[in-house]
Amino acid sequence: MLSSFSKSSRPARSVSSVFASAGLVLAGTSALGTAEVAQAPKAHAATGVAQWRVDGATKLAKSRIGRTPYRYGGTSLYTGADCSGFTKRVYSKKGVYLPRTAGAQKSYARPISARWRKPGDLVFFQSGGYVYHLGIYVGSGYIVDAPSSGRYVSKRKIWTRNVSYGTLRKVG
Repeated sequence: MLSSFSKSSRPARSVSSVFASAGLVLAGTSALGTAEVAQAPKAHAATGVAQWRVDGATKLAKSRIGRTPYRYGGTSLYTGADCSGFTKRVYSKKGVYLPRTAGAQKSYARPISARWRKPGDLVFFQSGGYVYHLGIYVGSGYIVDAPSSGRYVSKRKIWTRNVSYGTLRKVG
């Protein structure tokens, strides 16, 4: 007699792969033998970020033009963000970790020259070695950023030469 269960054409998946597809990792087992689950690690600039994540972040940043208000210390795409909170949140929505402040994001990104910049790279505005602002490069000399109090996320021309660029993209 045939079983009521038919064999699937898909190979069996391990418990770890099921958790991974849900964005989780099996961290181990507790002393009681129960599984412990943790969030899967996000992509890191040191290892390079897949191009589709960078493209997605660029598209998301553009979609917030005129819709996300500036809010000092904010990190929300809906209730408001400052410049570094905006870049942090945009990239986190695409599974990429960035630190919270502009200076920390500059240290985290891989430095590149202006000639190698591409949409999705970070543009750091600096004075005397201090990073006072940043935005997401969107091409043709423009950034999308959270500018200042009372304004909304906007697309603006890079207004000074006192900038540096950082990328999260994979090399090669």
